[in-house]
Amino acid sequence: MAHLSTAAPAPARRVGRPDLALLLGRPARDPGIRRLCAEYGLTPRPGRATARDTGVEVHTSPAGLITTVVLHFTPGPFTPYHGELPAGAGTVPRRAAMWTALGRPEAVGPEDHWQLRSVSLRARYAPDADHLDQLTLTPPDHLPRAA
Repeated sequence: MAHLSTAAPAPARRVGRPDLALLLGRPARDPGIRRLCAEYGLTPRPGRATARDTGVEVHTSPAGLITTVVLHFTPGPFTPYHGELPAGAGTVPRRAAMWTALGRPEAVGPEDHWQLRSVSLRARYAPDADHLDQLTLTPPDHLPRAA
């Protein structure tokens, strides 16, 4: 007969990192936001902070609010971002996968634009028009801008 343990189960191990869309509109000095940024190698400071080894950069307003998050996918000055895409965009940094996850964008072309309830996304593609080059996140009330 099997012995059933009455001990409390171990807490679930956290998989992945927090969604970077959570940073938008939040004060860069907030301790929770600083912890989230640290998971990506970022130290937010006025203007712009980059983590070249994780492919992430953030931009802040003069008031210290995070206004833009940019993920880089093409090797160059940044190591390509690896991980789950923010805002439910999936896990595969390719156009068809993002369309499957998010639906047809509001604007289609060399860049696709999605206006979601919680975030605006601008996907810029590599020359093959399929692989992501850069994904820019801004608050939903702002149009994504070039990084």
